[in-house]
Order: sequence, then structure tokens, then C-alpha cells
Amino acid sequence: MNILIANDDGIDSKGLLALVDALKDTYDLYVAAPISQRSAFSHSVTYFYQDNRAEERIIPGVKKAWAIDGTPSDCVYYGLCGLFDVKMDLIISGINIGRNLASDVVYSGTVAAAGEAMILGTPGMAVSLCSHKAEDFSAAADAAKKLIPVFMSCRNRSRFILNINVPAVKAEEIKGMKVTDLHDHVDYKRPVSLVHKEDGIYLTMNDNEMPDKPSTKQTITDVEAVEMGYIALTPLYYDMCASMYFDEMKEMEKL
Repeated sequence: MNILIANDDGIDSKGLLALVDALKDTYDLYVAAPISQRSAFSHSVTYFYQDNRAEERIIPGVKKAWAIDGTPSDCVYYGLCGLFDVKMDLIISGINIGRNLASDVVYSGTVAAAGEAMILGTPGMAVSLCSHKAEDFSAAADAAKKLIPVFMSCRNRSRFILNINVPAVKAEEIKGMKVTDLHDHVDYKRPVSLVHKEDGIYLTMNDNEMPDKPSTKQTITDVEAVEMGYIALTPLYYDMCASMYFDEMKEMEKL
């Protein structure tokens, strides 16, 4: 099986290298990843508008690797559309440094990279370790490795993103895996301040942690699963139409 690995933390990320190390003896691996940090770029692309600089890299255990001066979605597009001379069976985005839960998925370059694969008809997994400080990615890498054959056996695997969030605890402390809903919308609003510096005025945001609000959903959510010590498995897809409001909007047709 040919697997394309991408991410949003950059090609030198410890998470990406940990994933390569876990999979290199089982699969044929290829890497197309941003040349530097591209977190929170969401599904932005530049391939429509400009040529992107690329550098070939050597990563032990990888057939071919490219560092691309573009977004995570750019990297997947190039990787699936001719950068390599093989057909990819799966794309894995990650391992991301930090969670991609609840509303995080809207902003996430990690999730968007897997979403670009889905748009192009290729199965996509996004893998995140829920900590910005953790150094041990082994539990997340092991979870991805275990899930690959199960995900690839899903009949509709090309029609959704498998979003995987792993608690930042020791492997033996993980209680298992849970299929979850997305947690309710997280309020990202934080106070903004004007900071005067010698070279100008800057806008800066208070970086206090935002508490997750209790969920109103009946099913277990990704945030709840991770907080309980489970790996959260959330299927995502790109139907953004709020069809539940069709009836409420019927009056607009009379204008």
C-alpha cells in the first residue's frame, strides 16, 4: 500500500517523523509537507494562483519526500496529482502537535489536508496528539497503525475524513477508542490588545486557555472522549448545507 504523509506543522515536525517511523516497515511511504509551520491555515490553497517552490528531502524509511512552500492542502494536491509516480491508496495527515477537536476542525490545516484527499477521491486520516508540550508520539503513531487496515476496509472510506485525537497520556493509560460526535461549538473569542513597539503598533491576543462548554449532544463527543482517556474517532465530511433551516427560509422565495 502506498501512503502519502502530510501535515501542517512542517516537514521537520517530530510528529510526522514519529508516524514515518511507525509505518516504514509495513507500507511504502511518501511525504509531501509544508516547508515550515502552517498550522491553522484551514483549507486554504495557493495552487490555483501561483507556483510553489519545492525541495526534495531525504527521510529514512520514506521512498520520496518533498518540502513544499505552500499550505497543507497544497501539499496533498501536489502529492496526489503527479508529484510522485505512483497512485496513493491513503493519505495520513499528522501527527499534529495539539488537539483537533470540536470547532478546531474548522481552522485545522491537519484536518484540511485529509479533506483535500477526500475531495480528490482518496481516503484520508487526520491524526492529532492532544498536547502542545508532549514529546512522546508513540501512542498516536500506534493508534494510526492499528486503524489503517480497519479504515481501509470501510466501504465508504473515500467519502469521509477519519479524524483521530489521542489523549496526551502514557500508552498504558489509554482506555480504548470511541466513535464520537463533534463537541459543541467552542467560543474562540479572546480579548485583543494594542501593543506599541518601536517598529509599529501590533494587535495581540490574550492566550489564556478557553474552557470547553458542556455538550448539549446526546452522543459522546470528541472532547468528552479524550477527557475520559479514550482515543476519539470522528467521521467528518464537507456537506456544509444547513438543510434543517429550509422551511424557515421559504418566505425568502417570495421576495
